[in-house]
Amino acid sequence: MSADPILEIVRQSGSLPKFILGENVKRFEARLEARMGAGHAIAVASGAGAIAVALMAAIGPGDEVILPAFASPAAAGAVVTVGATPVFVDVEDRTMVMDPARIEEKITPRTRALIPSHLFCCMADMPAIMAIARKHGLLVIEDAGALHGARLDGISAGLWGDVGTFSFSPSTVMSGCGEAGMIVTNNDKLAAECRLIRNHGQLEGIRFIHKRIGLNSRMDEIQAMFLDQKLDDLDDILAQRARLADLYRDWLAPLAERIVLPPAAIDGRSYHAFTLQTADRDELRLHLQAKGVDTHVYCPTILPREACFAACSQSVTEFANAERASRQNLALPLYDGMTDEQVSTIAKALLAFPRS
Repeated sequence: MSADPILEIVRQSGSLPKFILGENVKRFEARLEARMGAGHAIAVASGAGAIAVALMAAIGPGDEVILPAFASPAAAGAVVTVGATPVFVDVEDRTMVMDPARIEEKITPRTRALIPSHLFCCMADMPAIMAIARKHGLLVIEDAGALHGARLDGISAGLWGDVGTFSFSPSTVMSGCGEAGMIVTNNDKLAAECRLIRNHGQLEGIRFIHKRIGLNSRMDEIQAMFLDQKLDDLDDILAQRARLADLYRDWLAPLAERIVLPPAAIDGRSYHAFTLQTADRDELRLHLQAKGVDTHVYCPTILPREACFAACSQSVTEFANAERASRQNLALPLYDGMTDEQVSTIAKALLAFPRS
């Protein structure tokens, strides 16, 4: 999107009767509901805010919530904020998302919910996770993060769980012009609670009457107008990113014995990032930097090792795959407007990395 449309959005917002939770927010929510087949879409101020609001709607002090050890700290931090305890599980070796096989060993009488996080281009194994949740009567808050438009077995990311959350931060597939987020659900009661919580616990249109404790996590009209226009281009963005990822994969096939490439493209995949794994991560990163290629490392410290979660930490021997992911993950450039020539240049630089 060029600067002129952004300036026009800002100009229009100045003449609106409401700067937050106005008609443009409602329009964007309705369009996302229709696109995803969701009963409710609730616009909030950030992806982290979406998780916090969803947790406040259903989780309380003394509860335990199971999360992946390799993930953004936003969900685990929100769990602590509502007075609950995060309980970490390991991730799958190749996909780096929550391993369903490790969940049941962590379930206790206090366990109330699961929060699987989708990462990079991989959705967690939601059929297996939902089967475990239903068996044990657990809520599932699906952290869909940046995987806008992703689907699994024809069901949109965010709609497998009881509640789904998304981020529209500038680094995501459907990037906003600042921070913004969305909650999706087919549960009417949870939707009503989330709408209250995002707006200081107030009923819509009735100020200063607070039905419950809430947050200030409201989407403004500028973000809603910007994202509404971005939604028009989402299918093209998804297709372009998937094509570039396939091009990366073709170029890097000769390195299959040295690096772990993201899983092959499938219908409904959303490429937030093209993230590989290699034991030579740090050396490779320096090699690419010397050739003018910027890269990114996600979650270099697993959550159980973070000082802020020390009180609920567990033996790190339980998280072998998460530890490896934190040491070995490396995201290559992947962004809107990227060209085939840029992909080939980066791939050639990677192919030139000397064997250790």
